[in-house]
Amino acid sequence: MSWRFRAPSTAALVAICLAMTFASCGGSSPAPTAQPSPAPTSTARPAVVTSVPRPVATRPPTSVPIPTGATPGPTPGGSPTAVPSGSPTTTAEDRQVLYVDFSNGPGPFPTNTSDNSSLAIAVASYMASVNDGYWVSAVPQSPTLDLQDGVVHTEVQLTGSGFAGVIGRHVVNNDSSESFLLCGIGDDGSASCWECVADHFTKVLAVDPGAFTLRDINLLTMTIVDTWFAFDINQQMVGEGSMTRDESGNWGVYAEGEGGQIVAAFQWLSVKDPVVVSKNFDDGSADPFTVGTNSYGITTSIEDGQFVATMPSLDERMRSTFNPPPEQPFGNGLIEARVSIDGNGSVGLFARWELDAAANSAVSSYACYLHFDGSGSCSRYESGNWTVLITSAPGTFVPTEMNTMTMRVTGTRLELVINGKSVGTIDDDALIYGKWGMFYVTHSDDPAENAVARFDSILILDMDP
Repeated sequence: MSWRFRAPSTAALVAICLAMTFASCGGSSPAPTAQPSPAPTSTARPAVVTSVPRPVATRPPTSVPIPTGATPGPTPGGSPTAVPSGSPTTTAEDRQVLYVDFSNGPGPFPTNTSDNSSLAIAVASYMASVNDGYWVSAVPQSPTLDLQDGVVHTEVQLTGSGFAGVIGRHVVNNDSSESFLLCGIGDDGSASCWECVADHFTKVLAVDPGAFTLRDINLLTMTIVDTWFAFDINQQMVGEGSMTRDESGNWGVYAEGEGGQIVAAFQWLSVKDPVVVSKNFDDGSADPFTVGTNSYGITTSIEDGQFVATMPSLDERMRSTFNPPPEQPFGNGLIEARVSIDGNGSVGLFARWELDAAANSAVSSYACYLHFDGSGSCSRYESGNWTVLITSAPGTFVPTEMNTMTMRVTGTRLELVINGKSVGTIDDDALIYGKWGMFYVTHSDDPAENAVARFDSILILDMDP
């Protein structure tokens, strides 16, 4: 571990050695220069330890469309994509890499003090105290983490003037420079993400001061898959984008003093692999999904590297769903698939789906569609009724061609993106938890008309703490 001083000029950062040797961190070139504006130092309140993250309380359901450009949207072409893998899915417990409750001590994280900064356990928190012009990153030492795709969560209390956040894919290069992705919040209500490559920082996401209201304790979530990343604050989307590096590394926390001293009190930290399933069908295997013919005559099979559902005409509309076992309900996440629909039908993705097992019927769900007329939409099913939340005009997409659908649901916000274009974003807190998967629907009772839905890749990410 090394502490770094950011000089007020454009000079390179000067490393400040500590009395004890830490695992790594800090860079040797200028840190981000567009950090939060100085704010008066406030009196610290005792940190409140939350050992188990809980959903953030929100207002009653409003289903309010979010204005375009309200927050940074997905970077075109930067969304995650399914990789060739037929591996069975694992439980959330199996994907947990690290959980540290700092009320029980620092765990694998370092503690020490220099003339300008300190890392210590105090008030049942991991306290990073950093003077103006200094920054520090702290990652586990024993054992270290070596994780490529991950989601890191922490709750942090900010006191003073500066910036605090989480880092992922941290590596120390052969020349002792450092590389990592950093996402964090400022005391002025700003938020930003920076990609550090060999000590050179590049801003990859920014939200202006005042964009959100600081709470006493703030939940930060950063997810990285492939070169795509997303950042959320208090279970609400901040934005997402792309990074250049795609390699494994360590994961931890960060703090920087700006205009005065910052004290960042981290309550706990969780790191896990977010990938529930990442699958294409090039190997001819359906695993972890199943194929065959159901009682309604709908046949699923693997053809030419695609999962194909052939739906005959039925007396009424018929919806079929499929999701990866074992059952893994969760609240915040992302689901993406490349899909097409041929014939009078629809194909799509669902999230937060609750099932009445006894009746074998849905209780509630969010569902996003690509329809046979080339339109896209999202609806909420609840209490036996469908409510349309998002829609686009017919002819917006070519349904018979492969379209990349991405549905992201975080906190109260739902967004549908098709082929890198946002179809719409809505604020709706009616549903909070459930299963995630895919579906296909036939709308025809014409005996001469079949509908064929195709999937050639599927990705599901669990972004819950």
